[in-house]
Amino acid sequence: MKKILLVLLLFPLLIHGQTEQKYADYLGLRAAVMDVDSAMYFDQAIRLNPQEIQLNKLLQKEQAKLLSHYKATHFFPPARNFYQSKAHIEGTKIFSLIQQMPKGGILHLHLLAMADAEWVVKKALELPEMHSYWGEADPRFVKGQLQAFKKGKAPAGFFPTKKLQKQYPAFADSLFQLITFDENIDRDSVDIWYEFEAIFQRIYRFVTYEPVYPGYLERGLDLLVADNIQHVELRVPFRNHLYSLKQPGGGFPIEGLVSILEQAVDKQRQTDPYFTLKIIHTDLRFKNNATIWQDIQETVAMKKRYPEWLKGYDLVAEEDNGEATLFHAKTFLRMDSLEAAMGVELPLYLHDGESDWASVANLYDAVLLGTRRIGPVSYTHLTLPTKRIV
Repeated sequence: MKKILLVLLLFPLLIHGQTEQKYADYLGLRAAVMDVDSAMYFDQAIRLNPQEIQLNKLLQKEQAKLLSHYKATHFFPPARNFYQSKAHIEGTKIFSLIQQMPKGGILHLHLLAMADAEWVVKKALELPEMHSYWGEADPRFVKGQLQAFKKGKAPAGFFPTKKLQKQYPAFADSLFQLITFDENIDRDSVDIWYEFEAIFQRIYRFVTYEPVYPGYLERGLDLLVADNIQHVELRVPFRNHLYSLKQPGGGFPIEGLVSILEQAVDKQRQTDPYFTLKIIHTDLRFKNNATIWQDIQETVAMKKRYPEWLKGYDLVAEEDNGEATLFHAKTFLRMDSLEAAMGVELPLYLHDGESDWASVANLYDAVLLGTRRIGPVSYTHLTLPTKRIV
């Protein structure tokens, strides 16, 4: 009876001891898994110096304050529309600190998307030759579309911006709204792309107007350097697509574009001597194979001529409606022999992974084609091995 009583008394202690050992083993396994995961991070080898450690503690302290506030108020900015949270984010101390810190670079920036909308509107109103489409609905144009014309040469529906501003005092505000998004934009990807491309159509012939282009580029880089961004990779055709009133059809030599790029970089280096700019040439993914192959050949020739400027090649436009990356795979696979013959390398930086549809398999092809960097990417539909490759 005493033995049975002793066993009954010791049994809970035995079970407790086993549970504690299992928990200790679990914690050890958990730490090992986290170590393996952390070892895969791109910055896993970085060790902070004393000053950086002090700054990191300050950031963590501010982060803890924000998280505490968000939990208490049931407010979480990332869960809301970006435009609803933008002003709040920009008003936080963490944002201010990060804004002052040097950044390695912005690696995915489109020329037409780097616009300072207020600068665009102001400049469009300053130029007497700048016109805006303010006529009836027309499949060729969108309301607010900007382009420079000689007097009396504008198509029907285009009016000088100065005249529109006099006739409609709210014209400047209306134009600003037409080339920007706000919190009312909360739709599916198809509608967003329609609005997105409409904005690009509105400003394309404004940006590529020769008297405007240098100032537009300078203004965009000014804003980036003010945020302490030290390197920019701009996705834009490495061709001289500019036009002027004397040459409305364009046809300017590439040297003119290169000169503009050089002057833009020289200007930024007055603020940051280490600032750098590279171009990732882009064409449109919905074009046919023959056209894309011709463009690749021309771009490889440009890379040989301007290796200091041209970094790689990309196809852009809406992923869901454009041709799949597989459609262009044979064309991309021809690049090896072309690069060998020309003695240059033109890496791919493919624009894949934007789609939310599981049926869009472009990321697999981007990986298999040796894309150096893919973006923007949604990993939702990838298997774990493919994610690791990406």
